[in-house]
Amino acid sequence: MNRRNVLGNQIEESKTMWIVLISLLVCILQLVLCSVMDSGWVALLLSGLGLLLGGILVHFITGELGELFSYLLIPCIVSGGVGMILPQLEGEVLPPTTTVLIGCLLAWLVPVVYACLFTWAEGSTVMPQFAGFYKKAALFFYVVYFALLIYWFVAYCRVPEQEVILQPIPFASFAAYIDGIISETVPVQRLVQYLAERILLFLPYGFFIAMVGRKLHSLLRLGLVLMLPLLVELWQYVLKFHSCDADDAIFAFLGGLFGMLLFVIFNALFQKTTGKNFDGSEVERDYYGRRI
Repeated sequence: MNRRNVLGNQIEESKTMWIVLISLLVCILQLVLCSVMDSGWVALLLSGLGLLLGGILVHFITGELGELFSYLLIPCIVSGGVGMILPQLEGEVLPPTTTVLIGCLLAWLVPVVYACLFTWAEGSTVMPQFAGFYKKAALFFYVVYFALLIYWFVAYCRVPEQEVILQPIPFASFAAYIDGIISETVPVQRLVQYLAERILLFLPYGFFIAMVGRKLHSLLRLGLVLMLPLLVELWQYVLKFHSCDADDAIFAFLGGLFGMLLFVIFNALFQKTTGKNFDGSEVERDYYGRRI
């Protein structure tokens, strides 16, 4: 029995060593690509492929989807830490903060997507492994997500107090962007960046509300998705951090709706292939008022 325990411990230590080694190699690859590539998007694409290959290798070596959580932690923490330090380096030594932070998101997203695809392919046989992995990955993600959301609106988006205004007219800012594009005083990329920031920033929140609030009435879920953008805008205006703009709340709400739709799609696929919900819970008749 003791020999078996020793052998089991050695195997576990060997798995841990491989996970740490592969994670560190992927971290180095990400940072090198972001530093030497002229195109940030190409660097992110290549680093995403590196993350995918590393995740497949970790899964192949360990044989457990749950080990992917340990694999994603190191690149997330390293990339996130570098991304938070970069503003103090003024972007002269290392790549732009945004690129590195997107790389941090990729380090979480790629293993989760791989685990989803593998679970869809294998069906219910690996669902317990996936459920355990995803619960830990989701907890880690949303703790970081809400912390960054607070940081984004309190520090990163802060403007001088004299520039803080109230803009309650829907689509007034959007119309101003369109006028600027027509008159060629505002580049199209600026409008795309504005929409992408507002929509993508609240997409995970909508996904979260759809996942944890599945037994709530649909109107209440929509109210919760709308509540956070409204509170953020009012909070920024009252505390004089940033202007209160109706368009910001509208596009943030739209991002939340996209997040809810994304959950419904993912959950439907999981129900079809595994017979369980996306989070591993049993399918219930009253899920959104019907079985999907």
